[in-house]
Amino acid sequence: MKQRPPSSEREGDFSCPFRKKNPIRFNIRDHVACASKGFRTIGMVKYHVKNHHLLPHPHFTCSRCQTVVVTKEKLDSHERVKQICDVNPLAGQHRSDNPENGITPSQEAILSSRKHDSRVDTWEALWNSTLFPDESHVPHHSK
Repeated sequence: MKQRPPSSEREGDFSCPFRKKNPIRFNIRDHVACASKGFRTIGMVKYHVKNHHLLPHPHFTCSRCQTVVVTKEKLDSHERVKQICDVNPLAGQHRSDNPENGITPSQEAILSSRKHDSRVDTWEALWNSTLFPDESHVPHHSK
């Protein structure tokens, strides 16, 4: 028999987890899809995350300016230009190892899984085990 998530998580006004984590970065001006409306179900949140927060794959990041490119050759070319790029003072915001930058293909596969034992069907599972595993605090899901 299929278990249903608690009624408080089945229907509600779920927030984009990336906006919930960093509302300044995921503001209404730069991320309309994240900030303008809530999501009725956890399934809609997962759909949003997969469609709006997927990292380019493969991706390579410049260690100085944190520019993300899709090939190693483009990164090598970027790093060899005569006029060197500036160090980004907000380096942590744009590095590929920052979970706020988006989900990897393996995280996307977890979100898409329909297997009962690995399915993400609660806000806590989405936050803790999939998107932000190093975070100790799980904020409330509502906007």
